[in-house]
Amino acid sequence: MSVRRKKLLIGRLALVGVIALASASPALAQSTGVGGNIGTFIQNIIDLLNSNVIRGLAVIAIIITGIAWMFGHLDMRRAGTVVVGIIVIFSAAAIVDLITGGSGGA
Repeated sequence: MSVRRKKLLIGRLALVGVIALASASPALAQSTGVGGNIGTFIQNIIDLLNSNVIRGLAVIAIIITGIAWMFGHLDMRRAGTVVVGIIVIFSAAAIVDLITGGSGGA
């Protein structure tokens, strides 16, 4: 590729980048009120942790932990830590409801 073609390609990529940044500015101007973005961000994390993809990864983690324990590469204490950690992650909403007396549910 010649130097002229490289400069032309870089110029076009820069132009596309500027257009992309300019078109994003109206979306950034939306207002959501006080704390709206933080609450939405936290709710998105909670939704992610309660999704089927994460549940599938937890099942795979339990399987790998069981296999590692079965072949002696992992002691029972470490295997129990993995299982208890997964239990706490998926029952976090119920634990918070028990502590605060809320009825939000998972």
